[in-house]
Parts: sequence; structure tokens; C-alpha cells
Amino acid sequence: MSRDISKKIEQYEKFLHDKLEVDLKQTWDLREKIYEEISDYIILKEELNNKKLSFNYVRFCKHICVHNFLLNQDIYGGEVRHPIYQFPGAEICLLNLNEVDCKSCLETSLFYGIAHICKLIEKIYMEFKYDNIGLAKLIITQKRIKYKECMYVESEMIEKNLIAAIYPKLQILELEYMSIHIAIKITQNTVGNLWKIKIITLKITHSREYIQAIYKNCPYIKYASIF
Repeated sequence: MSRDISKKIEQYEKFLHDKLEVDLKQTWDLREKIYEEISDYIILKEELNNKKLSFNYVRFCKHICVHNFLLNQDIYGGEVRHPIYQFPGAEICLLNLNEVDCKSCLETSLFYGIAHICKLIEKIYMEFKYDNIGLAKLIITQKRIKYKECMYVESEMIEKNLIAAIYPKLQILELEYMSIHIAIKITQNTVGNLWKIKIITLKITHSREYIQAIYKNCPYIKYASIF
């Protein structure tokens, strides 16, 4: 690695630490990616220096911030908050989308827009904190949904909804750090399609009721465990 590139990376790491209070140890996993970005920039710069441009692009540039560019790619890029469904060509790009990782705190309109285009999503990973009718619409409109993973902040309302809901197509149930009572209720609210149940809980109670719920409601069970 050349001195120039090393210096740029060190400056970027210092910027992250000073402005965003990011631990320098957390920036090590970005070094390779940053190195590639900077290397591509330097290679491109060297190639352009050897060729005469047919148009003076530089005079139209008003502001270039490398720090913001790298932050948008490496730090902020994990969360999409823009109305991507309105971008030109969005219908073509999103039509065959089959996996979504999202948070319920995002704008309802974002989920409505994606739901209008995407109908073939198979996997949805959700970080759930608040009710979002747009997210509900996105899930309901899917024709091939096979896997839903939900992480949520402990909430009495959410737990009541989990217990009250019906799960006619549920085949695999995996719960982590939830009460056995909730697992029993969900199992009882299926229609016999469950074939795998995996429960991780902090306190094992009501094991008899848990086994009875599986026996009565899961004729096709192949795997059942509790930790």
C-alpha cells in the first residue's frame, strides 16, 4: 500500500473517530473497501492524466466531498430512506425482488410504494418497534412469502397480537428469548402445517403444556426442541 493511500485511510479513520465518535477498532473492517475505492480513484486519475478529455467536465463541478461519499457508501448505505420506488426504472429493477431487510420505523409510503411493485418477495427480515400499516401491506401483497424473521423490543401489545393471530401457512417456528406461553399459543393457532419448532428461552416452564400443544396441533412434526 502506497504512502498516499495509507495517509488517506488514516485521515478517513480520524474523521470517523472525531466527527462520529466511531471506535477506531470498528473501522478496520472498512480498510480494504476504502483501499479499493481510493485505488480505483487513483488508477482512474492516472488514466485520465494520460488522455485528453473531449469535454471540460471539471469546470461544472462546484463541490466534491470525499468524506461524505465514503460515509454514504460505508456507514449510511445500510438504510434506505429514499422513495426508491419513484426512481426511473424502479419497476424493472424491483419487480423480481425476493428478499427485504427493513425496520418498521421507516415511512409508511416507502412500504406502500414497494408493495405496489414487488409481489414475489420470499424472505422478509424485520426490526419491529412500531405498528406500520405500510409494512403490513407489503407482507399481505406477497404471493410467495416463505420466511419472516422479526426482531422486536419487548412489548405487551406485540405479544398480545402474536398470541391472537392465526398462522394457517406457518411451517417453521423459531423463537428466541420469548416465554413458552407465547410459543404454546402460536402453536395452537396453526392449522397443522408446522413441521419444525425451535425455542430458545431463558426459563423453561410449562413444558407439559408445550408438548401437548405440539402433539395436538402438529401432525407433521419432524423436529421440536427447547433450550
